Parts: sequence; C-alpha cells; structure tokens
Amino acid sequence: MSQDELCKLVIQESVELGLEKLGETTPEVAELRKKVSDESMAVRKSLENINQQAKSQITEFLDDTDSLHGVELTGIYQKGLTDCVMILKKLNVI
Repeated sequence: MSQDELCKLVIQESVELGLEKLGETTPEVAELRKKVSDESMAVRKSLENINQQAKSQITEFLDDTDSLHGVELTGIYQKGLTDCVMILKKLNVI
C-alpha cells in the first residue's frame, strides 16, 4: 500500500470515528440524524408513486448529494490536518 493510499485510509477511518463520536456525544446531531433518516425513508417510499424517469432522477440526485457530502467532509478533514501541521511548524513544535 502506497503512502498516499495509507493516508487516505487513515483519514477516512478518522472521519468515520469522528462522526460516530459526534452522534454519541451531541444529542442534537443524533436527533437530526434520526430525522433525516426518517425523512429519507419517507421520500424513498414516495418515489414508488411516481413515474420511472422522475424516480431515477430523484434517486440519482439524492445519491449524488450523499456522495458529494462525503467527498466534501473528507476534504475538509484533510484541510484541517494540513492546517494543523502548518500551525505546529510555525510554532516550532514540529
């Protein structure tokens, strides 16, 4: 495994653990996750009552939105790590 692949894996695992902990320690996040999950199920059930083309468009939109959020979250996490290292170097900590 290359260093780049290892770095991506560590970042992904860190993001997942951070999100899990956030849901466990922040009641508002846990409640919002539950609400979004319920709404998602309701929307997907509603999709059963529309034509196939519209259903496909909406499903693709929802899936792409979820994927985009994942990519953005990973990017933000990676930027935070980079900023942290930069600050520590400026402070001569590392």
